[in-house]
Amino acid sequence: MKILMATDCNYIAPVVGIAKLHAKTQSEPVYLYRISLDAGLNFLKRSNSGFDHIPGACHADDLGCLFQIPLESLNMHGGEKELKAIRRFVKLWTNFLEKEACRVLIN
Repeated sequence: MKILMATDCNYIAPVVGIAKLHAKTQSEPVYLYRISLDAGLNFLKRSNSGFDHIPGACHADDLGCLFQIPLESLNMHGGEKELKAIRRFVKLWTNFLEKEACRVLIN
C-alpha cells in the first residue's frame, strides 16, 4: 500500500487492515472499494473543510454519488463528469446488491 498523505495512515491503513482481518476470520465474503473521484460531488471537500485544494477523494465523498444532496448549499456542482460518476457508482452498487442478494437466496 502506497501512502500519499498523512490521513492515509488514519483511514486507509486501518480499513485495509480490518478488511484483511475480517477476510481471514469470517466465512462470508468481505468487500472493499475505493473511490478516487475528484469532481463537483466531493462531499467533504466542498463543505468548507479546507480540503478543496487537495486532489482526489475524501472520507464520505461517495455520498454525493449515492444520495441526492442539495448541491448549491454545499458549494457543489454537477456536470457531465458528475453524471457519469453517479451512473457508474449506482450501477456498481446495484450490481453488487443484486448479486449478493442472489447469493444469499441460493444459499
